[in-house]
Amino acid sequence: MYRAHDDQIDAVFLLHQQLRTLMDRRMRPFGLTYAKYQLLACIKDHGPCTSGQVAIKLGLLPGSLTKPIKSLVDAGWVKEDQEVFDQRKWWLTASQQGSDLWHKAQAVRDDVFIEVLDSIDPSHGHPLHEALSAMSRTATRLLSSNSEKSG
Repeated sequence: MYRAHDDQIDAVFLLHQQLRTLMDRRMRPFGLTYAKYQLLACIKDHGPCTSGQVAIKLGLLPGSLTKPIKSLVDAGWVKEDQEVFDQRKWWLTASQQGSDLWHKAQAVRDDVFIEVLDSIDPSHGHPLHEALSAMSRTATRLLSSNSEKSG
């Protein structure tokens, strides 16, 4: 029984690594990694927002976003505007150039997932989605309970 669980866990992590590597390769011509694409997408979809708000949306620590956000700003894909009343706070929005880049990268992302999903039997699509959603809900719950214990 435990060996079957090990194989399932290994398969999930292997697929994650393979998809991440594939996405990074496909995003490279745009000057992006998949992580930076996700960051740009979050800022585009939820901006204006602070880096703390982005971190919460992505489930990351705010400090881990400093360099990636700076690289998006330096590339001209994200704009930073300082809060008028609290100069410690910066608002992030996608620039027009960033929005245009996001649309191109989104199409590449969609193509990759279509290629991957087209490789499975259509009758497995819904059960796979249900299983992944259940696993995600459980992981979110565990992360939430662990952060409450450590906080």
